[in-house]
Amino acid sequence: MLALSEFASKRGEFDVDYDLVIKLGGNEVKRVRVTRENLFTFDSEIVLDGADIPLEEVFVTIAKVGRGQVYASAYLDYFSKEEHIGASSNEIEVRREYYLVNRGGREELAQPEKIEEGREIESRDEIEVRLHVKGHNDYEYVVFEDFKPAGCEPRQLRSGFAYGSGVWANVELRDEKVAFFATRLPEGEYVLTYRLIAEIPGKFHALPAQGSAMYALELRANSESFIMTIVE
Repeated sequence: MLALSEFASKRGEFDVDYDLVIKLGGNEVKRVRVTRENLFTFDSEIVLDGADIPLEEVFVTIAKVGRGQVYASAYLDYFSKEEHIGASSNEIEVRREYYLVNRGGREELAQPEKIEEGREIESRDEIEVRLHVKGHNDYEYVVFEDFKPAGCEPRQLRSGFAYGSGVWANVELRDEKVAFFATRLPEGEYVLTYRLIAEIPGKFHALPAQGSAMYALELRANSESFIMTIVE
């Protein structure tokens, strides 16, 4: 860090005196005076809400008048207000299913019963989550993340390794999801499973399960969303 600071000083990076103007389209959204005294303290952030951005092609312009270097970065964060989120995929696929396997923690069913959206599940029922994953080629370092309904908790208490129809994965139990990290995903179809316990009554949205290659983010997929209804 000291070497980098010395390098920046030698380049004159700290010797600045300019006006910075940011425009969205043709409209000015921020203007600030930057000097050596406030280089590290001036308000350098602009946050634009959706209502501030026109529904058309628009350019962000950063203009500097004066002496010194300007460095800028930008990112876009957005979400959908759709009630139901459909599945999508690119090279890998993931499809999620829920099955009732035990009623109230007392009666193990001879055959798991598929839970369709709208069916009521009772508190303390045990649910098996099945993630049907498919690779169109051989891939390495793939992660599948299942966002659980808020009224449920995993039956398993500790993270660890799991085997799913030909794929070994490290399973991590987190507050909002269960993640499967697979070092290898050979071409083909596989099923990753874990179990949930229904606990809190209510109607809960389960966000889509997601899959992606950890080092090739263009390879990704998501399942459909799901509404889980839990009653006493």
